[in-house]
Amino acid sequence: MRFRGILFFILITAFQVKSQQWNIVNPNIIVDKGIKDIQPDKYILYNMDDETMRSLLWSAPSESDIDVSKSNTTISVAMPDATKELFRVVRYDMMEPELAAKFPEIGTFYGISVNNPLKSIRIDYTSQGFRAVINSMGEGRMYIDHYQRSDLNHRIVYYRKDLTNKGPKWGCDFVNDEHGNNDKGVNGGSRTGNCTLKTYRLALAANIEYCQFFGATSSSQSALVMSAVTTAINRVNEVYESEVAVRLILVANTNNLFFYLNNGDDGYTNGNGGSMLTQNQTKCDAIIGTANYDIGHVFSTGGGGVAQLGCVCSSANKAKGVTGNNAPVGDSFTIDYVAHEMGHQFNGNHTFYSAVGSCSGNQSNSTAFEPGSGTTIQAYAGICGSTNVQSNSEAYFHAVSLQEMTQFVMSGNGNNCDVEIGSSNNAPIITAQPNYSVPISTPFALTLTASDPDGHPIKYRWDQMNGGSATQPMPPQSTNTSGPVFRSINESTSPTRYFPGLATILAGNTANTWEVIPSVARSLSFRGVAQDFTGVFGCFAVQNVTITTVATAGPFNISNFNSASTWNVGDTKNITWNVANTTASPVSCANVSILLSTDGGLTYPITLAASTPNDGNQDIIVPANTTTTGRIMVKAVGNVFLDINNANITISGSGGGGTFELSATPSTVSACLGNPLNTVIGVTGSGGFSSPVTLSVSGLPMGAIATFSSNPVNPGSTSNLTITGINTLGNYNIVVNGVSGAQNKTVNVTLSVANQTPAPSLSLPLNGATVVSVTPVLSWTAGVNAISYDLQVAYDVSFHDMVISTNINNNSYQPVTPLYGATTFYWRVRMTDNCGISLWSTERTFTTESCFYYNPTDTPLNISATGGQSVYSYLTIPDRGDITDLNITDLRGTILDVSDLKFSLFNPSNISDLFWNMPCDGRDIFPDFDIKFDDEAANSSWPCPPTNGLTYIPSSPLSTLDGYQMKGSWKLGIQNQGGSSDGVLVAWEIKNCVNNFCRLTVDHTRASGAGSLVEAINCALPGDTIRFASNIQNDTFFLGIQNLVINKSIFIECDINRNIHIMSSAASATLVCTTSTSGNGLKIKGVHIHSSNQGIGAIQNTGKLILDDVIMHKWPGSATATIMNTSGANTLLIGNCKVID
Repeated sequence: MRFRGILFFILITAFQVKSQQWNIVNPNIIVDKGIKDIQPDKYILYNMDDETMRSLLWSAPSESDIDVSKSNTTISVAMPDATKELFRVVRYDMMEPELAAKFPEIGTFYGISVNNPLKSIRIDYTSQGFRAVINSMGEGRMYIDHYQRSDLNHRIVYYRKDLTNKGPKWGCDFVNDEHGNNDKGVNGGSRTGNCTLKTYRLALAANIEYCQFFGATSSSQSALVMSAVTTAINRVNEVYESEVAVRLILVANTNNLFFYLNNGDDGYTNGNGGSMLTQNQTKCDAIIGTANYDIGHVFSTGGGGVAQLGCVCSSANKAKGVTGNNAPVGDSFTIDYVAHEMGHQFNGNHTFYSAVGSCSGNQSNSTAFEPGSGTTIQAYAGICGSTNVQSNSEAYFHAVSLQEMTQFVMSGNGNNCDVEIGSSNNAPIITAQPNYSVPISTPFALTLTASDPDGHPIKYRWDQMNGGSATQPMPPQSTNTSGPVFRSINESTSPTRYFPGLATILAGNTANTWEVIPSVARSLSFRGVAQDFTGVFGCFAVQNVTITTVATAGPFNISNFNSASTWNVGDTKNITWNVANTTASPVSCANVSILLSTDGGLTYPITLAASTPNDGNQDIIVPANTTTTGRIMVKAVGNVFLDINNANITISGSGGGGTFELSATPSTVSACLGNPLNTVIGVTGSGGFSSPVTLSVSGLPMGAIATFSSNPVNPGSTSNLTITGINTLGNYNIVVNGVSGAQNKTVNVTLSVANQTPAPSLSLPLNGATVVSVTPVLSWTAGVNAISYDLQVAYDVSFHDMVISTNINNNSYQPVTPLYGATTFYWRVRMTDNCGISLWSTERTFTTESCFYYNPTDTPLNISATGGQSVYSYLTIPDRGDITDLNITDLRGTILDVSDLKFSLFNPSNISDLFWNMPCDGRDIFPDFDIKFDDEAANSSWPCPPTNGLTYIPSSPLSTLDGYQMKGSWKLGIQNQGGSSDGVLVAWEIKNCVNNFCRLTVDHTRASGAGSLVEAINCALPGDTIRFASNIQNDTFFLGIQNLVINKSIFIECDINRNIHIMSSAASATLVCTTSTSGNGLKIKGVHIHSSNQGIGAIQNTGKLILDDVIMHKWPGSATATIMNTSGANTLLIGNCKVID
């Protein structure tokens, strides 16, 4: 069965991939039929089947149901290098449900590569079809966009670096009169963020000019605008989620902020960002409502960008964000502009250090940590004249922006309105490191030592954290005594950054234009960032390091082999370097290591001297590592400075003397999918062999990472080999290589990656079963190695409205508390075993029997000792139904002798049944009772005393009460015949199974089903009163596109102080009264009723309507009457009724 299950998955995947064809086409043969919004300098044009792609995307599970790494929905996507990549994808909600219902053709998704855990994809599907951004460590960002408008089957695929910003110069400003983060320092702790995704409701406005740009001149074309907005915000989310764990969700009626030419003036001054700042605040408050959004922003085609600093969640300023550009499309708009301005709203200051071009007058001295224009999102890449580092921004935040923004959303104003999505993810753990003093004019390297508790890959970067006023020359000079001298470099899988970059050092230089080693004494502050890569949102940790350049030491440099040279294996070579006073305090470097590279200086795996005195020269034996691109590094031991010789070294020849062997224990390693695989590599020398052996691994599957605990390894020692990152089932044969001199030995290791934990198969109830007990036994197939099971039972297929969520050890479960009767439930199970947590089983449904439990509120009740006297406990049932079966499901009490008691049950028609008559009479004295009764029970002989809590056949059949209406007042009578002692009725309960059930108490906010407001109205009879359960308060009943049409004289009763709102997005009024104008009419008390759209009021009345303490809400900005009476209709307002704009 396991094999067949795997085969089935493979067949499905193969079919999905086969059905997705990406064919390269020549742009010259494509018929022009739409505007080309995005025109990279270099791209590949593909033809694809849009409908197939859409179908696959719409089959993707929700992110709330499954981790993206376990999704079985896979799509094949073309890359800009003409290859294809397979991604697992899930759907995520970027719109509130009401907005999503208006635009069902729009969806947002994200995914992660099947073969490379360091490659992720973010997708949106809109009226312009499939669009995506792919983020790949080492390759940068890649984009898939429409070739031309109205052409769903042609996509351009390109690298971000090939999209040049051809638009006009950008202008940005921000207002800094309110924000919640006063921490401007850089010496924070080693941790940032709490691994929780924070979501914010975004009210996104689009002025007339922006809508016109996309061809929309009326609201009937709103899908064109919503498509553009979705692509922009989806791409912003891709960055914000990854960098600061923030997600923006478009509010339900953000489309009401889209303005069109046929509507007249939109109230925005398109060319003036400062004016639009205040205008947008007014618009969002009036149309959306200040309580209904967390951040507001407006898109335009002019006026540049301007935003209020740290205004998210601020009621007075949260919509003060503007982005205007005459070409509001593509990455240059969404990253350089939108992400930048929203960064201000999330409290991110500018990070550039320049007074040239657009940088002039806009620098934030306390965060001016990037030289020149800078390159990160909060910098000004490309618009600062001679100080431009590059043309466009990179899609990430500088370390100081991470600090400002995460502090703002965690403990500043941004922590006051967000909704959190929890995560089991944990931040990487960084090993603390000291500060260093280094010689001037000398390269150095900083390395973060970090591990991830969850085994996720880690991406690293180092940013300089020195700012101040722009008084130092830019581009930076080696004599600058303050400010930044090192540009920000995008993240890498390597924890080490060289200062300056390796290419500069290898060329024999200590500076390039934007990375400059100081030649004077000064302090350099750096922050290392280690962030785990999950493909969705990550956690990060930080480490601060201070480097002090010492003017009395340096330059430290290698003084020989700086021109091309040739070495022979086995020769002795003397390496010399200028110590340059680096042994003296405060540098205090007593020893150095000497390392060899054979790949042109990119890596240095061969140690020629692990620790030798820093005296300026050292003999080494040329190892048998032949190469034509050798380089030597001399590096401080216990410090970070270094130098590399300036030219390649050729090593030729071979050596001999003794040998070594490798072993692997065990040689076959097994692990569950996603877990590391471990073996021990042993090195054994013979014949006097004593040289270190350098280990490496070949044959690893794509994405796998091999780590040795020690490398190189001396003969007689071992090294622990750990393999991580294998994300596909199967067996893999890898080779561990050992190199020492001219000798190269290998040992084979087999890696076996076990199956994922299989999802359980549900057994009972059968799918779609009806008349299921309200205390059903839910069962499923037991897993062979199961540790536990997670069970979920919900009212909805998305499992958002949960009834049961529990973890158990058995493969069956029976709820103690009865489920709701006459209701359809969804249920699913997943299993945990040694391989982890399985996917959820395929959900099933069952519908419960129409049975309901009722108990009184007047217990406990004293039972009098007076002989022959009866006491009564009363129970009011508000619901209607014709009884088909009645059971006593709880009867408990205390008394000296139960045989003295007679128990009778009276229905609302005062029909009684003496169901338990002096039990255990004449058989001694038996105290207390705890029993249940059912005519269909298996046993009629209860024990004495009757205290085991089991179910028995009653003295007189309870069926006497069948066929009667259950609505009304019931009572339980207990007559004490003996009078020997007082007693107590502790509790009692009846279970009624009925036909024609009508629940007249509203106890949930769902739009349908028993207990819903809609169902109560539908089944109520004239004269009935509908009430709200005590747990319903501060709740909203959103009816979607349906509304309440009531044509009977009923009373809907509530207390206005419970703050219950009734809303809809129907085409007609939320409440329509069509009762007769004579009779009692429809009466409603104590609720809020909202207008359903801007063209209609909240209530339409054609009959008789009585409103008592009802608050009616107009559509924001609408002049339409709130109550619309037709001719002859009768509306009576009593109590404190009012209308709110």
